Amino acid sequence: MLAPEWATVTLFSGLAGLPHFNPDLDVEGAVLPVPVREFRAQVDAADALLICSPEYAHGVPGSLKNALDWLVSGAEIPLDATGEDRQRRAELAARR
Repeated sequence: MLAPEWATVTLFSGLAGLPHFNPDLDVEGAVLPVPVREFRAQVDAADALLICSPEYAHGVPGSLKNALDWLVSGAEIPLDATGEDRQRRAELAARR
């Protein structure tokens, strides 16, 4: 891997083990499936997240979309792709 010596790169190999996203399981008080909890814990522990994927049918592969769906409502990624704080943006939108 091409990374500086001070950086640790961890590849996520559990994409195929994630269950299909189910919004009924992703609500406050629900117990998430173990693979989802482990995935979110790895993302939460990361200082950065790099997603690299080939294009599939003019979009992202379904398995990657599924993984991203499991992260959407979690607190593991507080910033959007531009680095903007999602909570701050929601607060500003609520004032309008």
